[in-house]
Amino acid sequence: MRRAAALTALMACLAAAAGAQTAAKRGLTIKAPAEGDYLVRVKPAQGAPGPEPLPSRFTDPTTNVSIDTKAVGQKPMVMVDDVKSGNTAVRTVDLSSADGLIMLRSSDFDHVRQVDVKVTYDSKPVRVARVTLTSAGGKPTSVTLDPTKAGVATFEDVAVGRAQVTVVAGEGVRSTLDAEITTDHAVARLTINAPLGSKVPTLETANAGPAATAPEGSAPAGPGVASGAPAQPASGGFTSLVSTLLGLAVIGGIGYALYRWTQSGGMAATLKRAGIEVSGAPPPDATGTPWQQSAPPPPVVADPTRCQFCGETKGPDGGCACSVGAVPAGAPTPAPTRPRLMGVAGVYSGRIFELGGSELTFGRSPDCAAALVDDTTVSRCHATLRADGGGLSITDEGSSNGVFVNGVRISGSQALRPGDEVQIGATQFRLEL
Repeated sequence: MRRAAALTALMACLAAAAGAQTAAKRGLTIKAPAEGDYLVRVKPAQGAPGPEPLPSRFTDPTTNVSIDTKAVGQKPMVMVDDVKSGNTAVRTVDLSSADGLIMLRSSDFDHVRQVDVKVTYDSKPVRVARVTLTSAGGKPTSVTLDPTKAGVATFEDVAVGRAQVTVVAGEGVRSTLDAEITTDHAVARLTINAPLGSKVPTLETANAGPAATAPEGSAPAGPGVASGAPAQPASGGFTSLVSTLLGLAVIGGIGYALYRWTQSGGMAATLKRAGIEVSGAPPPDATGTPWQQSAPPPPVVADPTRCQFCGETKGPDGGCACSVGAVPAGAPTPAPTRPRLMGVAGVYSGRIFELGGSELTFGRSPDCAAALVDDTTVSRCHATLRADGGGLSITDEGSSNGVFVNGVRISGSQALRPGDEVQIGATQFRLEL
């Protein structure tokens, strides 16, 4: 009897333990809008011990996920990533409910999985900075940049809508700009360009990237120092530079001497004497035809109505037949050049926008004549370039991040001259005529 009772008690304990284990595991069904490549991530609820489970992948429209409520709690946050688009659906679920079902539509993917804020000065990544991103309806999130991050601060699961980016790159160096977080981006990662107008330490573009940890006691590696290479003292670097320059000068001198020897025919003559026939200029021959004496230049004419080079009478425009740039009789008159803004740095570097009429509007809207659709720091209608009264001007059309002329933010309209630098969003333009 006692053995039977003990066995019954043991079986009851095992059944209770199995029931508790089953209660700790909850099933969650997720239905996506269509077939694709998806990842499911589960973040533990506040106060839950964790750890966060590994992401699970699925390609069918429906998947079932088993969740350990002891680790993530009863109300964890579930993120479903659309790998191809880089957008995410975010849901807080109550695992104590009976259904355990998440039904997703395309519009539910209203977060961007990764947003990169690229901080630069003079088109080079900054060395150190603190970047804060405040998304629509979200709390500010900060990332500290160091040389290993190459000027790029990465934020995760950012809600779409209007966002504000604040960059602090040193004492007195602070920049704030507005950006539009949208699910319509060309690649999986959305990039926001945040150029700084004040000079700050930067990284050389060719060497920007993760840096190896320097050995203890050695100087930190700076731009131009290879990863893992021992740091050189300042004097050694200067000596190395001088030695390099002297070496280049010697190599250049030797190369120039060989070039002159080849052009003069000396190399060909030497090889010919050695029995090697080569083509090239023959060596100088003293018995050859002497140099022809060139005609002396025409005398300078003192008469202002005549050309000082050829002596002919100048035309009504002050030119003559030998004048530089003169248009021959009967030739068509070249078309006048149009004012244009040429991108010299930033998102639209190398692009040219010509002023075909009296005005040219810049903005992120595709309806603008100069549509800057790839720059999220540009407002829908940002600025207008105008030609009036024989002059040119740029007008800020109430943009969020402003218009800068030669590094100074303008208010309203500002007259322009050839060579002026104009910054619209994350692009620097130069006015040319």
